[in-house]
Amino acid sequence: MSYLRQIREARGWSQGEAATNIGMNRQYLIRLEQGRALPTAAQALKMASCYGAPVSSEAMMVSGRRLCDRAGSRPFSLEAVNPEPWRAAQKYWGGRMASEGLDPLVWEWMCHHLPGESSHECYLWGQVQCAGAQPFLGSPLMWGFDQHVLVDRLGKLLGVRILPGLIYQQGDLEVILWPQVSLRTDKHTFRVDALVFVRKGRKRFWPIVEVDGSGHNSTGDAYRSGQLQMMEVRLSGEEVRGGKAFRLLMERLLS
Repeated sequence: MSYLRQIREARGWSQGEAATNIGMNRQYLIRLEQGRALPTAAQALKMASCYGAPVSSEAMMVSGRRLCDRAGSRPFSLEAVNPEPWRAAQKYWGGRMASEGLDPLVWEWMCHHLPGESSHECYLWGQVQCAGAQPFLGSPLMWGFDQHVLVDRLGKLLGVRILPGLIYQQGDLEVILWPQVSLRTDKHTFRVDALVFVRKGRKRFWPIVEVDGSGHNSTGDAYRSGQLQMMEVRLSGEEVRGGKAFRLLMERLLS
């Protein structure tokens, strides 16, 4: 809520002074000014009294479940995926993944819910899971993605719908991967092998991942890159087949 900062600055208060006047922690006030949180109803009343302006509170928010019920939306209607690439990945590399710690229940979930265009992509996600990634449901919009418009396979806006993906966490590193996401620019819609959210400490960014498997046609890659203007991490089919794709992915994401 940037207007809170504007009011505070107009009154000549520092963040520390304003926080003292309101009776809250300075770091929490910073989160409120950045729009990363909402005050409680009691805090909002205190702020309104100090600032001389109305302040929105978390009590005004409608919960996700109530919103879905009232609007009739279906955010959890996951699309069916093509099982063939997953079957091929299981056939060629299932034994190797099992020996490297693949969780069979998670793999089953991935085969049913994560879209994949090729066995190489599916094997890549298998390697990511072997490294400790877990199933994840969420929308990139909820994580602040605003670089392009997200659409489904039919070209319709994603809206409130969630997407299945994988989340990997280690220390201050958090990586969320959504396979096969469609991004619409002013001129075209491009489908990327994965849209990724990376948080490392205070650093946050949105790259895309492309897997160049056998028979990959690079025609149009440069054009798409120019249109999307996003950091792009590429992995070759040979790198994926070599079983070191997760390490290479992390190195290239964080380099």
